[in-house]
Amino acid sequence: SLSGHTRRVGAQIAQRLGCPMLEISEPRPRRGGFAFLRSGFEALFRILPAIEPIDRNLRDYSTVVIGTPVWVGHVSSPVRSFLARHRGEIRSAAAFCTMGGRGPVNTFADIASLCGKPLLATAAISERELEMPDYGARLEGFLAALRQAG
Repeated sequence: SLSGHTRRVGAQIAQRLGCPMLEISEPRPRRGGFAFLRSGFEALFRILPAIEPIDRNLRDYSTVVIGTPVWVGHVSSPVRSFLARHRGEIRSAAAFCTMGGRGPVNTFADIASLCGKPLLATAAISERELEMPDYGARLEGFLAALRQAG
């Protein structure tokens, strides 16, 4: 994410689950004021930007937890590219999103559609919530739902 919030939440989830974290990276970095406009445009028009290959086989994992910032009410375009490329490798999925304001409904619908399966658990976390003392409890609710789902 541009702000680092999604990376922060993803790292906490990986640590609490005791699993590896994989970060999606792009050959073309998003920097400066234009990055914000480009990101919104790509999300709104469902553009698939180039992403770097990953060094893991997702079939080795029973569940993949997908994290994304919300861009213009949708999944970020790099995550869209990742899911379009690896859809057939994901056996089951859960998702979390970080957001400045807009709700997560379209974001989770995008992810489920791109995965081709329903999500086992979801969590939407606003920037404001990340600064609250009870943020960890909210994250634990997502992890508990994920563990219960299997």
